[in-house]
Formats: sequence, C-alpha cells, structure tokens
Amino acid sequence: MPRHPFPAASCLMFAAVLAATPSYSLAAYEAPNPAYAAPAAYYNTANTTGTAAQLRSSLSTIISTGATNVTYGEARYAFAATDADPNNPNNIRLVYTDASVSHTWDNGVTFSREHMCPVSWLGTSDPSNSYSGIESDLFELRPVNPSTNSSRSNNGYGPATTTGLCGYPTGSQLWYPGNIDAGEVARSMFYMATRYYTGAAQPSISNLQLVNGQPAAGSFQIGDLASLLKANYARGVDNFERHRNQVIYAGGTDSLGAQFKQGNRNPFIDHPEYVWAVFGGGNNNSQIHLGTAGSTDTATGASALTNNQRVIRGSTLAAYSFSVTKDNPNPTTYDLTATSGLSVTDTNGSALGTGQTFDYNNVTRNLSASFSADAITTIGLKTATVTVHNTDLTTSGSGHGSSDGDDLVTLNATVLDHAKASFSGLTAQSSATLNFGTIQAKNGKITIPINIYNIAATNPNFTANLDLDSTLSSSGATSLFSTTFAPTVNILAGTYDTFYATLDPTRAGTGAFTASYTFGTSDEAILGGYAPNSQPITLYLTGTILSAPEPASLSLLLLSGTLLLRRRKAATPSTT
Repeated sequence: MPRHPFPAASCLMFAAVLAATPSYSLAAYEAPNPAYAAPAAYYNTANTTGTAAQLRSSLSTIISTGATNVTYGEARYAFAATDADPNNPNNIRLVYTDASVSHTWDNGVTFSREHMCPVSWLGTSDPSNSYSGIESDLFELRPVNPSTNSSRSNNGYGPATTTGLCGYPTGSQLWYPGNIDAGEVARSMFYMATRYYTGAAQPSISNLQLVNGQPAAGSFQIGDLASLLKANYARGVDNFERHRNQVIYAGGTDSLGAQFKQGNRNPFIDHPEYVWAVFGGGNNNSQIHLGTAGSTDTATGASALTNNQRVIRGSTLAAYSFSVTKDNPNPTTYDLTATSGLSVTDTNGSALGTGQTFDYNNVTRNLSASFSADAITTIGLKTATVTVHNTDLTTSGSGHGSSDGDDLVTLNATVLDHAKASFSGLTAQSSATLNFGTIQAKNGKITIPINIYNIAATNPNFTANLDLDSTLSSSGATSLFSTTFAPTVNILAGTYDTFYATLDPTRAGTGAFTASYTFGTSDEAILGGYAPNSQPITLYLTGTILSAPEPASLSLLLLSGTLLLRRRKAATPSTT
C-alpha cells in the first residue's frame, strides 16, 4: 500500500481526489522490506498453540519487557523518524489524511499529537510534556492535522465512509480513519489492548479491553472491535507501517537531533496472523484453494494445478493465469511464495510475499505466473512452484484455518534446442546434390528416395520436433525433375521423413540437366519462438540424357555385316 502525497488539510479537502474510492477497498499488497523484520527470536515465547487469552498474555509480556516509553513532550520530535515521509526526509505523514507536512514542531499549528486511544477512555486528561507512560506510547500517538483531531474527538473507530475518506459514516458517531490508515489504526488498537493487558475480569488503565460499539469515557475500553477487525483485513500492512514499527523498536534520531528508543514492537504488524487468534472471537473457518469460489477441494483443503509448456531456448513462455479463492465467512492471512526464477503478479504488480490478508466472506484473487527470461536460456526441464499457505493459527476443523492444506501451482517448462533439418543423419547438411547419372531417353522414369533428418544439436530429449513447411522455390529443368515433398509435422529428433525425387527422361531432349528445390522447415508450430520456414534447405538434382539409336540405322548395320560375311566365304579356295 504505497504512500501518495497530499497537501495538509482536513478529510473533506481530499474528497475530490478520492471520491471514487470504494469503502474498505483492498489495498495493493506491499511485500515486507527485510530491513524492518523482527529479530529471529523476538517472538519465541509467544504461546501460539494456546487459547486467545494465553497468546495475548504471552505477547503482552514480550512487548512490555524492556520497553521504555518516551515522554509526551519527546514524542513531538520523535515523529520526524517514526512517521517520516519516505519521499521527503524533512516531512512527516499525518494520520487519517496522509498529508505530508514539515516535521518541525510549531506548537501545534501544523500538526498535533493524536491519542489513538483517547485519554478520556482512560479516565484522564492530556498529560504534561514530562509525562511518560501509556499516554506517551509511540504506538498510541500519531501526528495529526489539528482540525482533523478535533473532528475525531474521543469517538471510537467505526465502519468505512462511502468515499473511503476519514470521517463519520452517515448516521454513525464512530470515526473512520480513512482507507489509507484504517488498517494501521486497527493494529495500533490491537497493540494497546495487548501491551496493556493483565487478563483480569475488570478493565483498568493497565487492562484495556476491545469491545463492539462506542467506548464510554473512563471505561478503559477500545472500540469498535468489529470495525477494527474489518479494517485490519481490508487494509493490510505496508512498509511505511513496518518502518514505523522498526524505528520505535530500534530507535532513531528526532527532529532536534536527539536519540530516542522505545524498545518494543507491535506484534500485529510483524505477525498479522495473531489478530484472529487473539481478537477473532472463535476458531477460523477459512479455506483457501486454487480456482473460483465453490471449487471442489480435498478434505484437507489442499488443491493443485499444473501447467506444462514447451519452448525454444531464448524465446518466451506464455504467462499462466490462475485464481486463488478464500471460501467461508472468516477472514484470514496467508503467505504467497514462489521458487526462484518465477514471478507472480496481479493488476497491482508483484503478488508475492508473506502476511497477506483475505477479507471476510468469499474472495477471489486473479494471478499470473511467469518464468524469468534467465530461466529459459539453457535447455532442460525447468520446474517452479507457487505455494499458498493459510497462516491462521486456529481452525474450525479439517481443511480450515490452521488445518487448511497448502495449495500448489506447478509450472513445468521444457526448454528445447532448435530442430535442425539435414540431408544427413550424422552432420548438419543443409544442401545436397542427387545425381541420376546418364540414361537413355527411351528409359522410363527413375525415382530415388530422399531423407530429411532432424538431428539433435545437444540432446535428443531436449530438441524441438521438426516441421516440413512448404516448397519455397524451384528452378531449372523442373519439367524433367519433380519431388513428392509435402508439409509434415513433428519429426522427432534423431529420426527422419522420406520423400522422393524423380527424373522423367521422356519429357526432354538430350543433354545434361539440373534443377534445384528449396524447402522451408522450422521448429514445431506449437512452440513459443516458432517461425515458419525459418530453416530452409536446398536439394540439387542432376542427370544426363542420351539419345537412343534409330531402328532403321540398326537394320542397315545388320545387312552390311551379312554381305561382308558372304564375300569372305566366296573367296575361300576349294580343296577338291
């Protein structure tokens, strides 16, 4: 959910910009920046297998241990680091309006300090600048436009407005933080009701409770829970919020150049799956699967799709489109991951990442997976997978929530060398000469077989099939010579197709004759990178035709031989 700059103003001044934004519209997902991740062992003692109260209590211990709140006065300057505008280091972002303003404190003219949990709910008034405690917790405080602060007053957070802007929905006294900040506000409230929690039956300033409806002054309650849950799943965590979480934990430099550090984290930013387990009010019945709503799944909730493609090395693979659907009323969180060399996108860009959310009821997300160009530069079988993992911690039964099996998309790409047409089965030979020899014109047609081979450049198993496309050209004595060459598809590597060349000596006079034929061949047409007639080969045909002796000349020759024989016999002397 990348931030976009707006001028400093109250909510109403943004109406012209965001009027078309639907209420609770899902934000574009933003994959976590690793620089803002929690230390590996930070949540090791979180009780993720126990009850909601046990997980909440263990998280309270984790985020309270070693935490030291800044003073209420110091918070004015710490905003320069916690709420820094990523596009302008001299500015901060204001809650509810997302306005970008100077981070310099000017006694509350440009921005003031908003208590996410109003002090009246805690039975107190605004603290002094030297105060340090629950009301100076940096997860409790945000910079805000003063007039917007007054508009919100001490009302609880409620459902979305029709415009998606901050304000009061028609007929409601519950305040909507605006689409951009609704999820952040919800997670701040979950934090407050977790850090300041003892598990006692009676609410107190150290034991805050989340409730449905409007909290009363001095009730130590936070609301409206139903609206906060809805906002949490509709508006997932972005890197502005993750950066804020990291700065509060690790420390930063305020606008006066001083160092500050609160030393704790918001677990519902680091682990969105904790939200339902702590505040969802029951076991999760979500089921994630591949395909559209209502598709048949296995009893475990797992589903699978496989896509197989063949492609020529160095060309492109078609993107594979698929859908991921969450069925049943409960929202959930999930991780969408893929093996190296595979990108997964939706209309907003990259769709990969952990801690994503599915809203309430049935939701379908349309995605597209593609191999990177580097993945198909070498021949062989390339396999990549996309995994969808439901990360909820609770389950209503097999195939749901934490018992929902992973969903797997497998993409297989067989990357092939080009087919190679050759007149030889041993070496590449793109031209050949066929000599019919010397024949007499009286002889009949002579026909000789010709083989066109598909020779493997490297590996027959990863060489494209060969297609014989068409006769591209012919020249010379084509009335004497002819071929039976015809389009043929899918000649396997290491095999050949046979056609015939014919010389018909009765169709011409005597002499030496030649003809040439150029044939178009190519890789199999079903492949990416296919180009018809892309590998032409040429066949040359030659032959010499002699005239046959005339029948009359032959008779004369025989008669002359007979007379000569008689003359010799007559000259022989008699012996009698």
